[in-house]
Amino acid sequence: MAGDLPEDASSMGGLLVVQQLASDPSAADAERFEGNLDGQLQAHATQPCEFCAELSKDYKPGSCFTVQGPFGPIKVEPPANAQPGMLLRYRLAPKPAFRIRVPAGAKAGDDVKFNREDGIEVSVQVPTGSHPGDTFDVTPPALMVKVPEGAAAGDHLVFPGQRGSNGQPVEWLRVRVPSGLQPNRYLTARLPGPETPITRNAKGQELVSALRVFAAGSKDLKIQALKMPDLKMPPQMTKVPLDLFTGALQKAKTKLQTATLN
Repeated sequence: MAGDLPEDASSMGGLLVVQQLASDPSAADAERFEGNLDGQLQAHATQPCEFCAELSKDYKPGSCFTVQGPFGPIKVEPPANAQPGMLLRYRLAPKPAFRIRVPAGAKAGDDVKFNREDGIEVSVQVPTGSHPGDTFDVTPPALMVKVPEGAAAGDHLVFPGQRGSNGQPVEWLRVRVPSGLQPNRYLTARLPGPETPITRNAKGQELVSALRVFAAGSKDLKIQALKMPDLKMPPQMTKVPLDLFTGALQKAKTKLQTATLN
């Protein structure tokens, strides 16, 4: 990472220079949610978008006004030079996270890669019209989530992620409401990276291990910590003996029923 970008990156022998921009206080990292949706605080989410609004003839400069957003009214603040009748354009989108100076030898359409501070590799394309020495901003993959009524800072919101061809969610995500964000405002939910076979298999192994410990009667396992969504078995779990899984599950169910009756 770099602080201020050098004035001339062409003299750096093609070295990619990346500046990490100030963090967005209304942004938070989302995670995949595989639990039961009952009792969860659910929220609407949309892809980043743009919308226009025309100031009324009786608009008073310096005052806020309300426009229609993707999920209802949004309170916005016009620029200082706004006048009655002016047409304004707003973007409901994440703020840039990085600024990149195009290295020598790179051209529009080329992929440039760099590692974030957490070690995750990021790959972006040089925008059309960019040349060595030019800079461009990079925004994280994100969804814009509307904070529902009754939600407060620190609460977890569950919202739909990817949708199938029928328009129904194929995954759910969860994000924590950042401090200072009020209901009916939007937060930027930075999307998690793609799930790999290794991570899916690890989840399956973890679930089987938890069930075995619970079925064995261990007191070290808290029932609240045992996440049992809808027990959809990922394909990678075929490596785990099915009888081991079902046997541990049956014992766990029996113990849970006994505890409930008692």
